[in-house]
Amino acid sequence: MKEYLFYLLTVVGIGYFVTISDLAKPFREFVARINKTKVKFKPLNWLWDKLEGVTSCIYCASFWIGISVHFTIYREFDVTTVFSAFSVMGFIYVVKTLSNK
Repeated sequence: MKEYLFYLLTVVGIGYFVTISDLAKPFREFVARINKTKVKFKPLNWLWDKLEGVTSCIYCASFWIGISVHFTIYREFDVTTVFSAFSVMGFIYVVKTLSNK
């Protein structure tokens, strides 16, 4: 339980740092600016569009951060890695929903 709590808070912390913090704001603005300039190579446009979505959405960011943090901590990639990432998204949803009431 202690390890999962550490994992959960790590992912949420990094997610909020990437999506909301003032320190990461220049990075988010850079990604948005690059995304607005369309290039001829369509897959690159798609990649920048998805990266902008991840840097501006706590749910999207927490999923991908959750996968990378789980792999970093446990040094394995299996179905548990994906389920753990989804559990962080669910946790953030529950906290946001309860705090809005």
